[in-house]
Amino acid sequence: MRWTWMLLLGACGDDGLPTDSTAPPDPTDTSDEPTTDDPPTPTDTTDIPTEPIDPCTLPIELLEIATGAVEADYRPLAAGDEVTVFKGPQGGYHIDTGAKARTGVGQISFHPTVTVVADGVVVAGPSTPTAFVALNNFDAVTCEGTVFGQRALLLDYFPPTGGLAAYICSLEGAELDIAVEVAALGDQSVVAEGTVRVKASLDSTALVDCP
Repeated sequence: MRWTWMLLLGACGDDGLPTDSTAPPDPTDTSDEPTTDDPPTPTDTTDIPTEPIDPCTLPIELLEIATGAVEADYRPLAAGDEVTVFKGPQGGYHIDTGAKARTGVGQISFHPTVTVVADGVVVAGPSTPTAFVALNNFDAVTCEGTVFGQRALLLDYFPPTGGLAAYICSLEGAELDIAVEVAALGDQSVVAEGTVRVKASLDSTALVDCP
């Protein structure tokens, strides 16, 4: 009986009650709780005003390639459009070219090149002089304007046989690449260029030489 009583006492606390080595959690202790702080957000710059870009201060840009001998005939060219091949009073052939450009200077140099897609022949190039012209209908706000009536002279190729007239006649319906280079007067170091692929259509003045 004595040993039994001692064992019972060993299992009790000072107050005679059983002890538990695991203490209940402290409800005020938050050290183990996950944090809910949001990560830092980047600075919002949507409301910061930006200075508008003045187009007149940008480098020269070629906006479109066109055709037309006079302003009323000015027509922007898209891929697949027809361009007319004319025969001039002196017996040469040409295509009227033009462009729309943007430059703060308002004056540009302009040079067209015409290449026959099928055989790679450059029919208008070095023989066509570079023109120095003022932009027509120049807008002082956008600094855009047009050029028209610039003849690409088809004088840079003479076929070994058959003659030039026969070669020009063979271009009816042929694909041509018209390339244009423009630069602002006073800064010829920056050149804007573009190319459009079109189809040749011979004017009645040119067709008179065709069989």
